[in-house]
Amino acid sequence: MTVLKTKLHIPKTGTRLVNRSQLLHRLGDSQAIRLTLISAPAGFGKTTLVASWLATQHCAWVSLDEDDNDYVRFWTYTTVALQTLDPEIGKTFLAALESPLPHRQEDALTLLLNDLDSPGERFVLVLDDLHTIVSREICESLSFFIEHLTPSIHIVIATRKDPALPLARLRTRGEMIEIRARDLRFSKDEAVDFLNNKNDLGLDSKQIGILTDKTEGWIAGLKLATLSLRIEQDKGAFLTRFAGTDRHVMDYLVEEVLDRQPVGIREFLTCTSLLDRLSGPLCDFLVGEDNSSGVTEIVRIGNQDLPVAGNGKAVLEYLESINLFAEALNHERRWFRYHRLFADMLLFKLKDAHPERLATLHRRACQWFEENGYLREALKHARALDDTELIVDLMEKHVFDLIYRSETRLALTYLGLLPDSVIRSNPKLAVSHAWALALAEPTGPREPVEIWLQATEEAVAEAEPTLRDQMLGHVESIRAFLIQSPGKEGREAAQLIALSERANSLLPKEDKAIRCMNELNIGYARLEMAELAEAKRAYRLAYEHGLQGGNHYVAVFALHNQAIIAIARADLEAALQLCREGIDYFSGLFAQADSDFPGLGCLYLMSAEILFERNNINQAEDALSRGIELIQWTGEYESQILGYTVLTKLRLAQNDETGARDAIRGLERIWPEGDWYRQALSLEIDLWKNLRGDLDGESMLSHAQALHSELGHVEREIGIHPLGQARYRAYLNCIQAEAVKALEDGPERFEKLKRRSHLKEIQERIQRCRELGLEQRALQLSLQLSLLYLAAGQTEKALGTFVPLLGQAERQGYLRSIIVQGRCVAPLLEESVKAGHSIKYAGVLRELLRTESVQIPSTPIQAQTGSTKAGAGELIEPLSEREVEVLSLLAEGLSNRKIGGRLFISPYTVRAHLFNIYGKLDVHNRTEAATRARKLGILL
Repeated sequence: MTVLKTKLHIPKTGTRLVNRSQLLHRLGDSQAIRLTLISAPAGFGKTTLVASWLATQHCAWVSLDEDDNDYVRFWTYTTVALQTLDPEIGKTFLAALESPLPHRQEDALTLLLNDLDSPGERFVLVLDDLHTIVSREICESLSFFIEHLTPSIHIVIATRKDPALPLARLRTRGEMIEIRARDLRFSKDEAVDFLNNKNDLGLDSKQIGILTDKTEGWIAGLKLATLSLRIEQDKGAFLTRFAGTDRHVMDYLVEEVLDRQPVGIREFLTCTSLLDRLSGPLCDFLVGEDNSSGVTEIVRIGNQDLPVAGNGKAVLEYLESINLFAEALNHERRWFRYHRLFADMLLFKLKDAHPERLATLHRRACQWFEENGYLREALKHARALDDTELIVDLMEKHVFDLIYRSETRLALTYLGLLPDSVIRSNPKLAVSHAWALALAEPTGPREPVEIWLQATEEAVAEAEPTLRDQMLGHVESIRAFLIQSPGKEGREAAQLIALSERANSLLPKEDKAIRCMNELNIGYARLEMAELAEAKRAYRLAYEHGLQGGNHYVAVFALHNQAIIAIARADLEAALQLCREGIDYFSGLFAQADSDFPGLGCLYLMSAEILFERNNINQAEDALSRGIELIQWTGEYESQILGYTVLTKLRLAQNDETGARDAIRGLERIWPEGDWYRQALSLEIDLWKNLRGDLDGESMLSHAQALHSELGHVEREIGIHPLGQARYRAYLNCIQAEAVKALEDGPERFEKLKRRSHLKEIQERIQRCRELGLEQRALQLSLQLSLLYLAAGQTEKALGTFVPLLGQAERQGYLRSIIVQGRCVAPLLEESVKAGHSIKYAGVLRELLRTESVQIPSTPIQAQTGSTKAGAGELIEPLSEREVEVLSLLAEGLSNRKIGGRLFISPYTVRAHLFNIYGKLDVHNRTEAATRARKLGILL
């Protein structure tokens, strides 16, 4: 036969290749084994990748097509390709192929294999576009060839679908390397190189991100987009509307992919294109014969001839196996998805060819998703139908299910599609609207919630007593929830308990889904009063009733709050166990429905706090990432405060100040009212910088005291409800800043300033915390007290306080709370070891300090005192240079804001400096300060 030699040439790759060094390295490593399989849909750069790699390889190449589905033709081309490396290879094999005498395939192929069995240079055989070969005879012979392949040859197969070869056996033996679509997708960096460096499109980072996301890194998609981008004036507008309906993309997908499929597969694809995710039963419901879809063709799927209709699972698995822009979403392969651009194209074809069928398909999809418990998808298809009556029906039946799964924002979205008059006339919808608003926006204004509470009361005014009491019980439950919502001023624990108990008296006993919310509220009230045992009982009841009533939102937060109590008691192990048990339980529960549970984020974030405290940085970061990803969908923000707080500390532990400040900005987005808390968290960065020598102690302390003066009530906070926790953290940061500065100043100066050291107050607070069972707070405050004793030169008292807390910290695995003290705590660790206390644990801490601190002295570092002007010796303490600058501008009559503007500091910092100045000058206002400063000669 005559051989077309162009089929044996390695395709040219051009000069504008994107560097894919990682993939080229994998191909290089693969030569030591039998086979490399490169399997991906059309347009993923398979041929280009292999051709660019082979520029430096000894290789033979065959470009296959449909005409090569003849045994003799296929092996002739393969042998002639091998002869480009050595003309003697396969001569007897080709003669056997051309012989009219019968022969066994294996015997003939053995001739070729024997020719290849030489100790010479290794080489590569590439079979490109193997998906065009469907002959069973050829596949079986190729399997035999690969199984008996000599070590001197390595085969590379590039294909759009997996070939009928013993891939599982080769995979198990470790004799095959696979490169799939997920490996071939362009990363964002590669897209930048391709779009801007190679094609000079001048797109910004955001535009490249949009295009990379929409194409999912599909190389052909990016190339086709560039065709339009070259002539588009408004690139941003083009990228916004870019989809699979782009003419270049659509032409490619139709010609290269869709038109090559059997009619039945094409019908299946178009009928299911309106689905974001697909399962076998769902597809059967949509394209079944009872739907008169016409999808009745028999198609060969795997080794069977099956009708497309009624075999959805087999069809989806087949589409994935042939790389037809379909991929499994889980290991069990129950759910699949189409590539976004491919789905866009299919849906366009459906609308164009069968517009009347689209509404029917949406309605059937809505029905299937509702019947199988997938409310989000059911509502989406109802919305696509623009059917208000259907949305009302779905919401009336399932709105509380959404709320109980913490999908409050989704509930608000669909309630917002309904006319107010419809909701007002339906007490269930009205009260659910109030619930969703209260839960999704706990820090928002109460007026919108109250509007729907009043609408509920009006709607049930004439209702029968049972319904009226039930709805009014909901109303009272919501009002109780609003009282306990952090960020709301004027809440009273006793009022919260009374209102919650009244709500339960109105609700039916079997309505545990709402009664558990009131039990959760009572737990909050008990936390506010630091009644830990009573709070724990309330949360246990809320958890049990939440599970029984199907209110998983309450159940997960009841478990979360039990973990809060365990942490408050310094029992980190118990808290972590609660989190892990909850994550396992709820993950398993929702995995059965193949969906996420957003409320589960609170347990991930709580576990992240514990893991970080134990210095498990990587595990903590993973838990933080998952927790923040989930919790954002709930509208709940207390856990997000914890999450961004831990993230700030974690970034500092990673020496990433920029990341820490980004985390604080994340807090601003979710809690705009928490400026004072963000200041306290920023103080963590000041402390971190000071302990590394990057910020002077005076600046750090001034920030702390400015915050402290604004939070004068914080010291009286004893509750461990979420807002109390936030206030306590702010207070603790202020005390820590003062302890660090006192250590820098040394004993002599400490004695002069002991009225500002709060020693007695801290001792009393520690005692009070222990009486209430708040052992973690007692531990944290004892640590600061021991540092203050050390600063005062009272080493014995410092050790007497530090040693017991060190033993408790060792038992529970506290590390970060001690490490974060940096060089300040090092002398106490040294003395503890000398005295024989917790030697191993102190050694661990000491080693961690060495890896994180710039310098760890054996004694406290003494800071240089600030310079002063003549006459300052009469002061309790000299003014620093900055304080003198502030005082000079004050004497000019400038306001705090203008002083800050002159000195490039915030008004809060100015206020802190004034607080210090008044204390040092022993005055009470600006006028007295200026007068006394002039009398002392500090000012002229």
